[in-house]
Amino acid sequence: MLQRSMLLLLFISLLVVSTAGPARAGDAVDGDRFLGTYGFSGGESEARSLRATVDALVDDFNPLLRGLARRRLKRTVRVPERIEIAMRDGAYRLTVVGAPDFPSDARYENGAMVLRQSSFEGTRETRFHLSDDGRRLLMRVATRSALLPDRLDYQLTFERRQVPIERDAFAGPPTPVDSGS
Repeated sequence: MLQRSMLLLLFISLLVVSTAGPARAGDAVDGDRFLGTYGFSGGESEARSLRATVDALVDDFNPLLRGLARRRLKRTVRVPERIEIAMRDGAYRLTVVGAPDFPSDARYENGAMVLRQSSFEGTRETRFHLSDDGRRLLMRVATRSALLPDRLDYQLTFERRQVPIERDAFAGPPTPVDSGS
């Protein structure tokens, strides 16, 4: 049990490597809908739900390790303040303010912006779904590891805080799009 606990601590504290690569040219038009800045809008109910999810997972640990596991998970599993999605060097780049060690390269796949991370301890997939009107971004996170007593799955909601950026390869730098509001 002590080995498992030590591996858990190692798992939580390691940086995991993103397996996302540059966006494909065919994905650019749909993926560009995601470009912009989003602020957390899920309120206290989503923040409370995330805390409850972490607490439920921690309750499955050995009682002697629960405090340590809870502190480590709460330090790494947080509600981000803001998410910025941009196109740089032909790849979608995400900046997640308030989430430590978050990878930046993403892929556009089947209507979602996707980040996949893996290490020898487990995997984490973060999928971002944009509402039809382009104003709300849903972030779904799925973490799997043999070191955790169960899966860690949660979702958070964000609202667009800045007008989307239009990408025009012939006109130089991106320009804001008039959102009509």
